[in-house]
Amino acid sequence: MSAVTGEGVEALGERIELEFEKTLRSVDLLLPFDEGGRLAELHDIAGELERSDTAEGVLDRLKSLDVAAGPDLTKSEASE
Repeated sequence: MSAVTGEGVEALGERIELEFEKTLRSVDLLLPFDEGGRLAELHDIAGELERSDTAEGVLDRLKSLDVAAGPDLTKSEASE
């Protein structure tokens, strides 16, 4: 890779993207129909998702970082 000519920078970027994608996990997220605002937010952030309508709500499949080792993101700050 050359900092002067930029040779190899594109290949490096592609390799970083490939390695990052390996860290993502498929996540199924069920949102009740009355949470349409949150669904819109999710689509704004994540883009196109695999979507299925169920009796309980909208089931979306998306790719997410593996948060099993991270903080519990299911709690809102307001409830603490």
